[in-house]
Amino acid sequence: MRAKAQTTGTALAVAVFTVPALLLTSACGAVGGTDGDGRPGEAAVLSESRLEEAGLARGDVPGYQVADDRASSGPEGQPEADARECQPIADILGDEPDGRALDTVSRGLGTPRDPDLAVSVSLSSYEPATAKDVLAGLRAALRDCGSAFLATVQERTGRYEDIRAVDYAPEGGDESVSFTATATDSDTRLPLHIVVVRGGSTVVRMMALSFDAKRTDPRVPRRIADKQMEKLAGVTGS
Repeated sequence: MRAKAQTTGTALAVAVFTVPALLLTSACGAVGGTDGDGRPGEAAVLSESRLEEAGLARGDVPGYQVADDRASSGPEGQPEADARECQPIADILGDEPDGRALDTVSRGLGTPRDPDLAVSVSLSSYEPATAKDVLAGLRAALRDCGSAFLATVQERTGRYEDIRAVDYAPEGGDESVSFTATATDSDTRLPLHIVVVRGGSTVVRMMALSFDAKRTDPRVPRRIADKQMEKLAGVTGS
């Protein structure tokens, strides 16, 4: 399947350069989610090889093609928000959910049944206290940032607007946050849905992007989210 992003022109590159590159290569107030203290004790920090084991693979989600991060291309790095209170949201939209990640593995998913929807999933390992802080910081940003901000990476700037929390709690994990946003430039609007789940010291970020501007409410497919959390639990034994 050819990358959907290849057909959308310069406007797309300007509008969503801060979105993880796998989204561009995989397609043919109150905070939504759950809030918890997690299990007693501290979860083990997964190595990169264990994260790879926990990541989605071909055949895990019938009907979807899966690409790993070695197939991705495009701008790399963490976006810088124009307002400090928005930075945790900008971080979530970068290569890693947070620059403090120890290791990150990523997947891109797409299906010919829904060629305008691209999905990316990343798993990042953190020190246990830092993993909790990633979710706490994102909640605070969704409360304090407002509905729009600018983000810059590699000297290019994009705008995210219509930021709002939405209810979406996948099966598994200790706590989660979910929100929607729209990546924009002068003539392009691309709706996004982001779900961030902490399972022990691992942070799972799932993102859906619609290349159809008329589709205002893309969602991470439940069977992708639930399968990813099931695989993570299988590796961690939780």
